[in-house]
Amino acid sequence: MIGLWRELFNDPKLPFLQVMLPELKKQQAKPGESLIAELRQAQINVAKADEQVYVVNILDTQKKGNIHPTNKQLPGKRLAKLALAKVYEQDIQYSSPEFSHLKIDDNKVLVSFKRVSSSLIVAKKKSSHSIELVKVNEPVLGFAVAGSDLKFYWADAKLENNQLLLTSSQVAAPKYVRYGWADNPGKLNLYDASGGPVMPFKTDNIAWQSKDNKEYKIVLVN
Repeated sequence: MIGLWRELFNDPKLPFLQVMLPELKKQQAKPGESLIAELRQAQINVAKADEQVYVVNILDTQKKGNIHPTNKQLPGKRLAKLALAKVYEQDIQYSSPEFSHLKIDDNKVLVSFKRVSSSLIVAKKKSSHSIELVKVNEPVLGFAVAGSDLKFYWADAKLENNQLLLTSSQVAAPKYVRYGWADNPGKLNLYDASGGPVMPFKTDNIAWQSKDNKEYKIVLVN
C-alpha cells in the first residue's frame, strides 16, 4: 500500500504515520501468546525497514478492549507531535523508545533501549486525552521473563539509569524478555520523558502464532 500511494503521488519518499493497534478484548491475567501483539510488531517492523515510516504507540489510550477506541484526541495529538518532529523537522522532542539489547547476570536481566530522547520515566497521563505526563512512584508494569523453557512469568522491574533491571522469583535463570506482549496488556507506565510510550517487544524466538491462523484472519476482516 505504501509503495502504491507513493507511486500515485509521484513521491518516493512520501511519509507514512501508522497508529499502533490499541488494546483488544480483556486484559490477560498471565503472559502468553498474542495475535494482536504480532500485528503491532509487524507495524514496528515496517517502520524499521523504511526511514519515512513511523508508528504512534497508543497502548495507553483506553482499557475497554475496543479495537476502535472512542478516545481520538490522544492518537491525534501524538500523530501531530510526531509529524512535526520527524516529517516537518521542527525542534520538538518526541520519541517512543525501542528495545536495544539485554544483559543477563545470574538471576537478573538488564534491558537497554534506543531512541531515548533524554530519559525514561514511570508516569501516567494528566488526563485520558492528554499527551502530558505526570511522574508517579509506582512499579514498572508489563514486563515478563522466561528461562530456556520459554514459560513466561511477570517480572519485577526497576528503572535504573534508563535501563530496566528485571527479576522474577519464578524464573531462576532468565533468558528472554517480553514487554506489553498481549492483546490487552493492561496498564503500561513506562515512557520517554518527551511523552512517547515505550514500544512493546519480545526477545524470544517462539514462532509467530498468526501464520495460517484462522482466528487471526477473522480479526483482520472484522
